[in-house]
Amino acid sequence: MLHRISIKLTRKMMKNLKRIECGEEVYVYGMEIILSTMAGIFAILISALIFSVFVESVIFLSVFMTLRIFTGGYHAETYRKCFVCTVGLFWVSILIKNIIMISGREGPWLSLLFASCIYISLRAPVINKYQPLSDTKKMKNLKKSILVIWLYLFIIGWMFEHNQSLAYMMIVSIYDVGFLMIVDDFIHERGKELCRLLLS
Repeated sequence: MLHRISIKLTRKMMKNLKRIECGEEVYVYGMEIILSTMAGIFAILISALIFSVFVESVIFLSVFMTLRIFTGGYHAETYRKCFVCTVGLFWVSILIKNIIMISGREGPWLSLLFASCIYISLRAPVINKYQPLSDTKKMKNLKKSILVIWLYLFIIGWMFEHNQSLAYMMIVSIYDVGFLMIVDDFIHERGKELCRLLLS
């Protein structure tokens, strides 16, 4: 269904383009990514509005998406899986944030935040086989990842004085980015090693 809608929209768009630089399949692929991303964002925002966690959803999307642009990480094989994973990850993040607030213990969660930041800084960017990066682009993404993390750490420090709940939402969103990088490492690196062991 998404593919059919993307084809129709792409063909309408291409009729209005004065200059076409790529084949139709490239534009269709881009349209699929835009539509699936918008569907995930819309689902998160609407469900968050219904359950009165709209501000948390904006924080999650802002932190998660800006970091993921530069760090990379696990990508689902289909748009449907991506949609389910993203929306599910948001609601798991809300749950974890509430657990942190109920526990009343800051130390372990802050330690996990700094561990996540160190891992992201050392491992970013995770390269997607469908979107290879040049060495220059890798270095730029790494620098941007570190810059964004420091910016978020500064905001988290400020928010602790004003709204701890939202500060923890930012913290959990950073966990999410690190977690998806670890998942990607496991699937593509350890998964290959496991296959080699089984086949040898």
